[in-house]
Amino acid sequence: MSTTRHFRYSALLALPLIVAGCSSTEPSDAPASSPAATSSSGTTSAATSSTESSALASSPESPTTSTDPEDTAGSAPAGFLGTPSLADQPLTQAEGAELVPVAVRVGSHEGYDRVVIEFTGPGKPGWYTQYTNSPAAQASGKPVAYDGATALVLGIEGTPWPSTPQLQQQYAEFTTYPGAGAVTGVNFVNAFEAQSQFVIGLDRQLPYSVTFLEGPPRVVVDFQTS
Repeated sequence: MSTTRHFRYSALLALPLIVAGCSSTEPSDAPASSPAATSSSGTTSAATSSTESSALASSPESPTTSTDPEDTAGSAPAGFLGTPSLADQPLTQAEGAELVPVAVRVGSHEGYDRVVIEFTGPGKPGWYTQYTNSPAAQASGKPVAYDGATALVLGIEGTPWPSTPQLQQQYAEFTTYPGAGAVTGVNFVNAFEAQSQFVIGLDRQLPYSVTFLEGPPRVVVDFQTS
């Protein structure tokens, strides 16, 4: 019995060394503070760690989701968060969110591509999504340019208006960030009142999911490519 316990204890000591050897300088997009992730489907699921070949920018649930067969993709690839679907994926905002977008990352993985919007601040965001070929900026209604054949508009609620010098310094730059894989780029369009708008360019319309992770807080959009 003592031999078995000694083996288990040794294995536990070795585990951090194995994990450290597999890590990279890119932040993990699995939750550090909780093993569960919140998605647009209103369910929680275990998140899988992944490494982004990223364009990183740091500044100077009671939704209605279609379950029609034609809107839902097949089995998601390993590492994919949530359930892939072509339908709009809104999520009602939790109260008390004061989340400042501070970074945008895009990575390509086997079977899926991932967009990560990272935040600082308290609370959980809400969001809406919509596929369109003619995205328009919130508030002004002006056309938003993007590369690719189509675009997914992502509006994230619970982000404060950047009305002070401190908030303006924290906010990620309003610009287009490089894409990867099927994602041609991510345009951080603007922040209006309590909502930040992103336009994700794609080379084709793909089933996707939207998930919120914590530690640090971030919204993850996965696009199924196979």
